[in-house]
Amino acid sequence: MGVRTALALGYVGGDGEDRFTTDDAGVLHYRTGDRGRRLPDSALEITGRSDNQIKVRGYRVELEEIEATLRKAPDVTEAGAYAESEDGETRIVACVTADEETTPAALRAYLRDRLPDYMMPARIQQVPRLPLSTNGKLDRTALRTLVAGIGQERAAGFTPSDATEAAVAALWHELLGAPPSSADQNFFDAGGHSLLAVRLAGRLAATAGRRVPLRRILGAPTVTAIAALCREIQQEEQI
Repeated sequence: MGVRTALALGYVGGDGEDRFTTDDAGVLHYRTGDRGRRLPDSALEITGRSDNQIKVRGYRVELEEIEATLRKAPDVTEAGAYAESEDGETRIVACVTADEETTPAALRAYLRDRLPDYMMPARIQQVPRLPLSTNGKLDRTALRTLVAGIGQERAAGFTPSDATEAAVAALWHELLGAPPSSADQNFFDAGGHSLLAVRLAGRLAATAGRRVPLRRILGAPTVTAIAALCREIQQEEQI
């Protein structure tokens, strides 16, 4: 005898009714939003999602929830988000339009009180407008292209003072997906978190000559300070 799994009859308030469907036999089913295909051996392979749900550090995240929270932030008029992956890690990039100039640090502080850590965007970018598709919905592919262009402009605007700063900035870009906007930008305000700081400390060994103490990075997480720390360690190694 087969095992039946309990299924809700619908959502409270009627939202998301398109998720529930009844087959010809009258059996109720729930659309999970996963995309898949049936393999020759009858196994079902999940190939992705048909909605904007992503997985970050093992947690399922709805991009729309991040967007809705950002829209409630002071001066923000609209918000959009997308996900990007590098080295097996998924990062969230959020964009906002606003009536006044706003800073990523201020928006990050606003989100930190309202969202769990794993839902925090790795990058928050103010843009002149959000690109829309022909049906009026957010065009996430065009948004990704827009942000990439802004990143190139930022990279051109930041000039490292020496090879050490250049090496720090390159690792910064590699880990955060965007170059530092200035030598004094805070690593954590730019989207860094403790795990990325650990990776930064380890990868800086090639520049400093040995592993850079994590606590020193946490105490002064800017390109200028981290580069100075690397030079300090280099001098110690030469003595």
